[in-house]
Amino acid sequence: MRRDIGRAAIVLLAVALATGLTEASFALGAELTFEWYVAAVACLAWWCGRTSALLAAVSSAVISDFLFLPFHGFSFGMGLADGIRLLGFVGLASLVAHLVATRNAAEKERAGRERLLAMAAHELANMILAVRTWTAILRRDGLDGGERDHAADALARTSRTLMKLAGDLGDWSRIAAGHLHLEPEDVDMADVVQEAVEEIRGQATAQAVTLSCSLLPAPVHADRDRLHQVALNLLTDSLRATAHGGTITVSVRSSERRGLLSVHGMGDGIIHPIPEKLLDATTDRAAASIGMALSRDLIRAQGGDVTVHGGGFRGTGATLVVRLPTAVLQPSAPASSPAAAMPE
Repeated sequence: MRRDIGRAAIVLLAVALATGLTEASFALGAELTFEWYVAAVACLAWWCGRTSALLAAVSSAVISDFLFLPFHGFSFGMGLADGIRLLGFVGLASLVAHLVATRNAAEKERAGRERLLAMAAHELANMILAVRTWTAILRRDGLDGGERDHAADALARTSRTLMKLAGDLGDWSRIAAGHLHLEPEDVDMADVVQEAVEEIRGQATAQAVTLSCSLLPAPVHADRDRLHQVALNLLTDSLRATAHGGTITVSVRSSERRGLLSVHGMGDGIIHPIPEKLLDATTDRAAASIGMALSRDLIRAQGGDVTVHGGGFRGTGATLVVRLPTAVLQPSAPASSPAAAMPE
């Protein structure tokens, strides 16, 4: 409210200043023109946005047509010239506001790409350091079989994570360039998610994390491999954020011509006052991951969307929901355990 009042005051001040300057110019012998109103509208569009600029455009037209011109005995009311002037003000406001919005979007995208590269460089440096560390351990003399196996397993896990990051960055680049190749088909989301759950079950068991699944048939039209990639990304990030001994709730079902996948992780890892920033790779690493942001873009490329519910409070976790268009597919038998709540 206070912000709106402030902008309205700025609009009134700018239009009043333009009126005063126009009057002063006319008094000094200049021809009656409205460049000062044009400048006021353009400046407000640049600094305050489209709404303020349009308000200034209408105010400028009203003041010039019903106050300024009649005061000097030129005209009264709205004629053709007055209508053209109003359209000119409005067009100028819209054009400048659009140009500013486009520039701001380009700057935000550039800044986001720089943050993404910095984030990727940081992740790669950490992984390379881990590879070097475990390699050096394996080169030591006197390692027993258990220590050697532990180091080899850690090296293999780090290598897989490194390959996943490289793949995510490659996909991100292809999406940005418009070269992402998709092969959509009718698939059952429950089957794809079940495969992803089985892939991370070993990691979940090692962290004493319980996977609670309710996977009802949900036929969707999507690229099966990309859907599996998305499900695995969301499950992996939820597992990373869930505290030792916690629970991850996974559910799949159909609703209103959409296949819905919900992944809810409990723990201290997913915390942000604005839940949607979990899916924004332009934010800091604590609030986002490349995999989650990539998942959003992959789903959007297939006509769906990813949203976040909850979060923002320590220990409450967050729920990520994937929505994809429903396909015509004969449902199979439910592969479900106890039902889990999913936000609409």
